[in-house]
Amino acid sequence: MRTTITHLWRIISLFVLLAFTLIGCGAQSSNNNPTGQVTLHLGYFPNLTHAVALVGVAGGAFKDALGQKV
Repeated sequence: MRTTITHLWRIISLFVLLAFTLIGCGAQSSNNNPTGQVTLHLGYFPNLTHAVALVGVAGGAFKDALGQKV
């Protein structure tokens, strides 16, 4: 009987922990920008290993692909 109660408490604790985890990972929409513009920070190193990013920024490929609101 004692083992059943212990297992029950473990299952309840697991579900409570899962619920708090899901609540904590929930997204909050805080759009304080009235124009709807979104800022994208693209991180890359200015060397040969990140040549795709260098060419994309210099040629405007990212700007064209992302649209007007970014």
